[in-house]
Amino acid sequence: EENENLLRFQTERGACYIIDIEYQGVLTMVGPNADLDYVSLGSNATVGKGQYIIPAVGDYIELKLTDGEGTAQLVDFSVTKQAAKEKNKKPRVAHIGDSTSANRGSWAYTLAVNLADYPELTDVCDFVNRGSGGRNLQTYYQQGRLLSVLKDICPGDIVMIGNMGTNGMNSNFEANLNYYIDAAETMGALIILNSYTPHGCVSNWASGYDQTTNTFDSYRKDSYDVIVRKVAKERAANDSNYIGFVEIGKNADAIFNAYVRDYAKNGYESADAAAQAIIACFTDHNHYSNGTLACKLMLDGYGNVEGIVKQMYNLLKAASVNDDTDDIEDTQEMVSANVFKDITKLEDIRNTRFLRPSPAGSMRKEGKPVAFYIGDSTMRTLSTGNGWNGQWGWGLFAQEWFDADRLVIENHALGGTSSRTFYNYEWPTVKAGIQEGDYVLIAFGHNDSGSYWETKSTLSGTSETETKVVTNNKGVEETIYTFGQYLRMFINETRELGATPILCSRTPRGSFSNGRLSIDTKYRTWGKTIADEKGVAYIDLEGVADTLYTAYGEWKTTQMYYGYPHTTLLGAWHNAYCAAQAIAADKNNPLNNYMFDTTPPKMNIQRQGSMPYTFYVGGAGTSARNVYNSGRWGLVYNTLEKGDTVVFAFGDNELTSMTDGDEMGSIQTAADSLSNVQMTV
Repeated sequence: EENENLLRFQTERGACYIIDIEYQGVLTMVGPNADLDYVSLGSNATVGKGQYIIPAVGDYIELKLTDGEGTAQLVDFSVTKQAAKEKNKKPRVAHIGDSTSANRGSWAYTLAVNLADYPELTDVCDFVNRGSGGRNLQTYYQQGRLLSVLKDICPGDIVMIGNMGTNGMNSNFEANLNYYIDAAETMGALIILNSYTPHGCVSNWASGYDQTTNTFDSYRKDSYDVIVRKVAKERAANDSNYIGFVEIGKNADAIFNAYVRDYAKNGYESADAAAQAIIACFTDHNHYSNGTLACKLMLDGYGNVEGIVKQMYNLLKAASVNDDTDDIEDTQEMVSANVFKDITKLEDIRNTRFLRPSPAGSMRKEGKPVAFYIGDSTMRTLSTGNGWNGQWGWGLFAQEWFDADRLVIENHALGGTSSRTFYNYEWPTVKAGIQEGDYVLIAFGHNDSGSYWETKSTLSGTSETETKVVTNNKGVEETIYTFGQYLRMFINETRELGATPILCSRTPRGSFSNGRLSIDTKYRTWGKTIADEKGVAYIDLEGVADTLYTAYGEWKTTQMYYGYPHTTLLGAWHNAYCAAQAIAADKNNPLNNYMFDTTPPKMNIQRQGSMPYTFYVGGAGTSARNVYNSGRWGLVYNTLEKGDTVVFAFGDNELTSMTDGDEMGSIQTAADSLSNVQMTV
């Protein structure tokens, strides 16, 4: 019904509606109460068109049009109900929070960027951080952030809500929190609530650490904590869609204290020194972005105290949110034959699952060898490898430079694995598919460092005799070897099967120092040492990438990374290209015999003598971001010659969504800043 500048239409709860509207003025959606009173949708100073997707959590949606810079007027509108969403193969957990979960260095930011480091969690869910700094329940709603979460929900997904009292509360906080929960459940989600993160023991908050007893008591005890626990208790008793509570603050104190008590084991001279290392991670009483120790402890837990990841895993398993995982067909689809230049819509490739071949060797062509690639998340992110979280592994493009009629590459890499964990848990299934005449490419190192003895760390160096006996996280006594010794074990067992092993360096992390790509030479040196000792080919991916990325410079290289050392789709292709270049340059590498030409791909144009060429970049259905990230600009760049002209034509699609559909939108600023390329997909 139309009533002056008010539009109201009936809806089906749980559905999403596409609103196409032509108007002038300021367009808002009317909210449910005085706090959540409106959602800003858009504004037009002159008559213009807009399209908005709105989830229906009630019996009707009400839109309001008011004066902006000019007189409000409605020209035309239509409403279309979206098709119902299907359940994801694996449920997605979307976390709603403020800067204590959204900012770089926070637990939710770190978990989203490094999700591949937690394979036990990725077995049961995907995770996306939808936190936003400086927001509370009211402003998060008014700015349309809750609507964005709700419209992305598929049946069986989980919405995790927490930390939303830091930036202000009011008398309706409890009602507003319940509205968030009810709205998410209406759209088909299950619910997890979580407590505060601890405050940093700095400045006037230093009382959260007692230096005389070396103990933390930094858990926040305020009205938010009282209310969120009250709501959690009520939901646990009466709401079948509520699956549990994640205890962050209280557990953090217990985790910190256990870590401090073990100060000598953890490499500190005193308990206070260990505590100060934790405190130093906090920039202020809310944020811990000065170091990774505090965040890692909260995520991983310590001793007998469960961290955030373990609590989430237990809740999700208990709720059986992913019971149909075993029904997923394990198939692999490999990008091949210079298709990268044709990838124009990330949505298309994300709708494909890039699972590891099962059983190993199942992609083999009769009478032809298989190259088994084994590695970590830089080769394949998560278990699906489909880039849903913005991260892609270079193994996706490994086949591009090899003749698939003579050699098939199977990508068996798994995110979060070290040489130790892959050898213990994944290698036996890969070995079962290896035949005489096959190849095994081995690339580890990113997850081997540190002191995570219960899970994944290996001893430094290449010693054959140095070992460490631990009780691992499965409660089993385990002997840990050096990084180099695990490489020897892979090599020896590959040769026993009549196959040829090949070692490959880690991918570069992507960070810069003094104008050059920063490379940790330890693992590169250890890998080369073992390759020389055992007489196997060595692919110096890091060395080739160092030359290429340093030439590109920090700004361009940064576009290729999404949370070091993980890469975007464009970065994954470049790492695969660097690996191919290294193989092509080594005539003794046995994979060299199967290669295509590795010169950079160019556009197929016909030049007339020495006349310059004009390239038009842009146009309908493109944006600057889309053309750059899809690799199409790379083709133009590789084809350019001195004297050529490039005409860039972009504009309309820069204003579209940065995260939905074709992902064409860009940040609305002309600022040339590295910080502008950091965003959550």
